[in-house]
Amino acid sequence: MFDLPASTIVDKTIPKNTFDEYATSKQKRLFTNVVAKIKWANKLSQQTINLHGNEIKEIQIFEIELKERSIISELILLMNRVIPYPILFEIKHEEFLMYSIAQKHSHPTNENQAVVDWTFTTEWKTQKESSFVLQLANNLDFVFSEICFQISGKQSFKDRDVIKLIGIGA
Repeated sequence: MFDLPASTIVDKTIPKNTFDEYATSKQKRLFTNVVAKIKWANKLSQQTINLHGNEIKEIQIFEIELKERSIISELILLMNRVIPYPILFEIKHEEFLMYSIAQKHSHPTNENQAVVDWTFTTEWKTQKESSFVLQLANNLDFVFSEICFQISGKQSFKDRDVIKLIGIGA
């Protein structure tokens, strides 16, 4: 997937039924009918890449393999609400892939859920067309902002600090 240090590798399959307690009947059917496999591929944190973050403490990387090329934004939103850390999703079907990432914050009354502020998602591209690169530099806030800029396509901003642009943590 990405050329990441071995220290970041998690490589754990996440059973689709992990999300059953939070999912509607429709979402459970989508997991069953559309998703082939969910893998927690990597974890970017101070412990794994020696980069700290002020706002962003960890970034998880999940690979989702689909049975058919489909938009699964409803399932991505569900997973983002259940898992408190930023997650870079690489969604795959055969030779096609897309990426998604969201900014979120703690739910004010339910500590077991997050509130998703916004989500960036790419269009489907072939693996050959994809130019997505993880830049592990500066700190985790920078890494997160670079991911957001690549996925959003908003490369024209002069101030590339997503935290200032969209008010993360404000």
